[in-house]
Amino acid sequence: MVDFKLLLHPPVTDKVCFLRKRFKNGINFSKFQSCCLSQDEDELLEENQEPRARRKYIIAPVILVIVIVILVLAFTTNVFSKKTHGVLVPPNPTKPLPPSASTLHVMDKGAICADGPPCAEIGKEILMKGGSAVDATIAAMFCNGIVTMQSMGLGGGFLMTVYIKEEKKAYSLNAKEKAPINAKMELYDDATKSKNGPLAIGVPGELKGYWTAYKKFGKLPWKDLIQPTIELCERGYNMTRHQHDSLSKTNLHNDSNLMSWFKDKDGTFKKVGSKIVPTKLCKTLRLIATNGGNDLYNGTLSKMLVEDIEEIGGIITKEDLLKYEAQWQQPISVTFNNEDRLFSAPPPGSGVLLGLILNILDGYNFTRASIDGVNNTVLTLHRMIEAFKYGYAKRTELGDTDYNELSRVRD
Repeated sequence: MVDFKLLLHPPVTDKVCFLRKRFKNGINFSKFQSCCLSQDEDELLEENQEPRARRKYIIAPVILVIVIVILVLAFTTNVFSKKTHGVLVPPNPTKPLPPSASTLHVMDKGAICADGPPCAEIGKEILMKGGSAVDATIAAMFCNGIVTMQSMGLGGGFLMTVYIKEEKKAYSLNAKEKAPINAKMELYDDATKSKNGPLAIGVPGELKGYWTAYKKFGKLPWKDLIQPTIELCERGYNMTRHQHDSLSKTNLHNDSNLMSWFKDKDGTFKKVGSKIVPTKLCKTLRLIATNGGNDLYNGTLSKMLVEDIEEIGGIITKEDLLKYEAQWQQPISVTFNNEDRLFSAPPPGSGVLLGLILNILDGYNFTRASIDGVNNTVLTLHRMIEAFKYGYAKRTELGDTDYNELSRVRD
């Protein structure tokens, strides 16, 4: 055992004692050996200490620089970040995907595609009862106004294109929102006022559009189209992830109805899958089912709507609602090389842009060979991207046909 007292107070002799680590092939065994050197050996050691010390002084700054560089790289590459970068779920595809991940079905009579299973089921039930395609569409849209109220509903508007096979004719309905009569440029000195807040509220066209389409193409009683949604509304539906993510980021404190529907008693936002029962909206649907689609424009609901909007600082009046009409328009029509024909909504819809893009792509006569091999695939994708780019650029020339001359763009 080493006596550390000797290290601190070495005896006065002709030898100097010290400790030395034993190394073998550069490996430190962390063992110490007591050694004693003669005076001559000690002097020789002192002579050799100077260059070794210089090497230590040179190596130390180099090591310090290396450590600093490593730390800088570690921080810039987020090595110390708490976020973990796991494998993508689902992972990036390594093989070309099929045109659609959906299962192909061939329908004998018809099909319903809606934003949410409950609404697709309601549309299907209407078809099975002998309703028209427009009946089924209206029923599914009433449902979506509940289940996906963050995206659509009675306060909104829409564009609809209907093709009647027996007539071989298409119809386009414009039921988009309109600016109130009292909307003036000076009211919108701040650009955000036209996007958020009470002054951003347009005259709703949703319900008027349903009613207009029903009057032209409906078959079943109006009440039958709304009843399934009323029952779903009163029974409650399960909040989807999309609705949760959309509304949880919105300030609901100014609306007592939304607060009661989407927040728990402790003020926390309800979880995904929670049952939502929008009671007052259910009562509104019952009024519409009984009084018809004009009730929001010249009936009981119109008065309540105007009062609610005025209360929060909006400018929609009774006159705005009375004058609102959904408009039937001539749809955009484009015929392709294979005689297929596209019908879509005219401005203010973007059907004309869709026609332009598809017309450009139609000129290339794409075949399976167009995506055979890397070079052909890259060229085809390039042409598609360019077609979309030019279509988007043309969008800047569109506007509302009631206020803008767009015949040159349409042609």
